[in-house]
Amino acid sequence: MIFRSRSFVWLLMLLAPSAFADAPAPIDVRALLDEALAANPGLLAARARARAADHAPSQAEAPPDPIVSLAYTNESLDRVTLGSSDMSNLSLSWSQEVLYPGKRRLAGELAHASVGVATTEIAADERAVTAGVKRAYVELFRVDRTREILEQSRGLLESLRDAARGRYETGGGILENVLRAQAEITRLDVELETLFEARASAAADLNAAVGRPASSPLGIAREPLVTSIPDEAALEAALERSPALLTKQAAARREEARVALAERNLKPDFVWSAAYMNRGGSTRW
Repeated sequence: MIFRSRSFVWLLMLLAPSAFADAPAPIDVRALLDEALAANPGLLAARARARAADHAPSQAEAPPDPIVSLAYTNESLDRVTLGSSDMSNLSLSWSQEVLYPGKRRLAGELAHASVGVATTEIAADERAVTAGVKRAYVELFRVDRTREILEQSRGLLESLRDAARGRYETGGGILENVLRAQAEITRLDVELETLFEARASAAADLNAAVGRPASSPLGIAREPLVTSIPDEAALEAALERSPALLTKQAAARREEARVALAERNLKPDFVWSAAYMNRGGSTRW
């Protein structure tokens, strides 16, 4: 009974589309691709990481901040003893860390290499999101097209069953033909029920790839996704421009810069400092 009611709803959608005027419009796969590139959460996160990494080189190349301190020592708790006691003093100090030559440059190169990795990862993520949307759409198209074919077949089988039943009731046919047609209709109902679950899964995958809630309604996938088979020259050019390959190359440059900086970090750093102390009438350096 469940299969029949479900199939009846789908058949009614085909025969009386005006009753479903509020149903979503057929899917525009190009619009979905544009939406995915603009709203996919993974892409948004990758772009945010790239923007953050873009600020790192200037910080890595900057010298360490100087340290300035002011201190006062008093001998008594009830009066100021500066100038009247040798134990009281006012001091001002300044220190500046100076990194070993080349460390700041190498730190900047490492930061720039990290920017390169973050940038190429965006292109790789965009390609992955596009592929995910296309895969989910192709699956949705397969399910919708298969469902339409099965529903048309079911309608034909119902006509054959009714005709066979009419001949049987008038004595011109046999019961086996009626039962055979009904068995085929039942089998199609089972397949339609399976397709109903498959469509829900494919629609959830497509919504997730686009960046929508999984339960967002999707119309019928009517247009096939047309692709062309690239020739050998196009494949070689694609390999050279492959975002995944460019990401690996950028990561290799980043690790080379990391190793060079680690080797330079074995060198000592220096600290320049100066201090002024006042003991009330006698100044000492």
